[in-house]
Amino acid sequence: MRKWYKYFLLYGEKDNKNIKKHDNYLEFEKAMGGYDSTEHYFDKKTFISKYLQGRFEHYGKYLKKHITPNMKILSIASGRCINELQFIDKNYNITCSDLSIPTSYNSAKRIFKEFNFKVLNILNNYTNEKYDCILSLGLVYAFSENELRNYLNNVNKSLNINGELILDSSSSPNNIITLIYDQIYLRLEIVVISKILNLLGKKNSIGIRHHGYKFKNNEIVKIAENSGFELINLEKKDYLTEVLRSKIISKIIKILPPFKYFFVVFGSLMPYLRFFKFKKIKNLSI
Repeated sequence: MRKWYKYFLLYGEKDNKNIKKHDNYLEFEKAMGGYDSTEHYFDKKTFISKYLQGRFEHYGKYLKKHITPNMKILSIASGRCINELQFIDKNYNITCSDLSIPTSYNSAKRIFKEFNFKVLNILNNYTNEKYDCILSLGLVYAFSENELRNYLNNVNKSLNINGELILDSSSSPNNIITLIYDQIYLRLEIVVISKILNLLGKKNSIGIRHHGYKFKNNEIVKIAENSGFELINLEKKDYLTEVLRSKIISKIIKILPPFKYFFVVFGSLMPYLRFFKFKKIKNLSI
């Protein structure tokens, strides 16, 4: 496991800034673009057209293969409930949760249907109610090793025996390729771009944010096994998101779209999404 940093330009700023990792609901909500009701809550079609894109499309395809309407399901860190609402609308039994109830909750119920949303901090608490399946999408990248262990222990205590946990990494694995790309290439690229823009009179500095953590597959599996789970499925998806963090590569693909296929090959070494499906095989003491 290693820390994961992101680099970006701060226009109009003079000094570089080190920014801490998001550590509360409001910061995560802001990073996701906010969870307010918008004009995209006009109807189901408008909502889906706006929000069911990118990684959420991958989430939806994976969930279609791995959850069923007869499961009692809890979704953790649901946010806008983008994927959950598609299944709730088809009568799947899904309860959503997050650190706070989003302001868009009532609008979501209006255009889809009534559904339950509970306040839950899975790092500190487990649920009294037991579930057949727990979904955790776009979350665990934010956890340190100790936090991941606490999270998995509380998920175990919230599941029925033989219940399933579906989580995704929302980060590429910790390997030599991502280490070079994240901490050397992307950092060097932003420094060069910043200097060029300053020479052109566009005042800027560099922001360095601790975004989260990157784990190897076997690190996640080992911690899960120690929390009473066994791995039953692992799939990798999305070979472009990490590559497109490069401003130069993004520009190349925009100008010359066929080059995307070349970078997909490179991106296969650092998939953004890694879906882990675990089965609870033993109870932990409470």
